[in-house]
Amino acid sequence: MATCPDFDSEETDPSVFFDGSSINWKRHYIGWAIAGGCALLSTIISIRLLYKHARNYTKVDYRQPVSYNGNPSEQRHIMRIVLMIPIYSIISFLSYRFYKKAIYFETVRDCYEAFVIYSFFVLLLEYLGGENARMPALGRKKLIFPLSRFTYDPQSKYFLNWMKYGVLQYVPINIIVTIVSVILEAKGLYCDTSYSFSFGKVYMTIINFISVTVAMYCLVVFYMTIKNEIQEYKPFLKFLCVKLVIFFVFWQTCLLNLLGDL
Repeated sequence: MATCPDFDSEETDPSVFFDGSSINWKRHYIGWAIAGGCALLSTIISIRLLYKHARNYTKVDYRQPVSYNGNPSEQRHIMRIVLMIPIYSIISFLSYRFYKKAIYFETVRDCYEAFVIYSFFVLLLEYLGGENARMPALGRKKLIFPLSRFTYDPQSKYFLNWMKYGVLQYVPINIIVTIVSVILEAKGLYCDTSYSFSFGKVYMTIINFISVTVAMYCLVVFYMTIKNEIQEYKPFLKFLCVKLVIFFVFWQTCLLNLLGDL
């Protein structure tokens, strides 16, 4: 039976970070300090932003553009997306500090990531006018790379449904993969430090990789289709943040883990 490699079996006691009248900067201590400081700073900034959104939750000022005014059906999704920042930063710090138990902290993060994907997609629908909104009449359009040989009709009754299925499939799959990963870890069959096919991590990563790639592709196609219709809301930065925080971080993690396993 294959054995999971343990590259750092020595436990590090955080209580010796403060050594008498001086600070002990050995080994991981400086990393903990930086990670903790960044987590604290991002949490404070996020709480301030959430407070501003909550204060303007139902505020309407007809002298301002539509994107300025509070709309509960939109604001709730924006606040859910912003809440990803403190959740991600705090869990990243805890995962770094208690790295042997990181998978359990990351379970919370992964489940909330799926919720953020759902919230962002519904937010785009709200910008467009809600569930019953009509898609723009653009004629047939080419899909983006790598499916650029195929075309689609934004006004087709199937287009919006396929985009929903493509994006939202990530939610249940991500949650199921996360739960299965925790079970495998508890039974010693996951092995977070190896991509060996003798352990479960490689299979969970492959499933997640396919799911997240499909979701990202459908989200980009949907956004590119409606971006001119919703430009008054300035959604590009929100779209970019969701891509960077969730999708690109996932791909980056897969790449770094794979390189570390070589």
